[in-house]
Amino acid sequence: MFDVYGEFAVEVGGDDVIELLFTGGGSQTLSAGQGGTFAAGLRARPVATLPLSLFGSIGYKFVLNASDNADIRLTRIPIELGLRADVTDAVWAEAAYTRHAGITLYGDDFFSDVDFDAADGATLAAGWRWVGASYTAIRYTSEDGTEFDASNVGVTLRLALSDR
Repeated sequence: MFDVYGEFAVEVGGDDVIELLFTGGGSQTLSAGQGGTFAAGLRARPVATLPLSLFGSIGYKFVLNASDNADIRLTRIPIELGLRADVTDAVWAEAAYTRHAGITLYGDDFFSDVDFDAADGATLAAGWRWVGASYTAIRYTSEDGTEFDASNVGVTLRLALSDR
């Protein structure tokens, strides 16, 4: 059995990467673990009688700034490979290897773009039917060697696109 799924997650946490000061007053802080994620994945159950399945997903995670005159943003490509246990027909738990690649803080000509090394971490998640809660432990290192804790907690909505 396998199924294809799409998911959306909202996550918060991590070290502050930058504080943006707005010309009209106010400010916004972009954090390393903060963002929204759109992803697609595949889950396969090798042994139909066992409540265990393997899964993998790839997505796009981003956080945008709130100003009208700039497109400053932090983006990354999260990749997950893991194991899912179906505790009951509705309750599930997951553990996954997580890699964030293509991590970039875009300065939109207000400051130079900052690239980060690809980062490896781990994600634990649990949920009921199509909604789950997650914790990801991961650290980013910028091109100048500065480290940021990008660990986060999140809420995920997952929709099965097929079920075979």
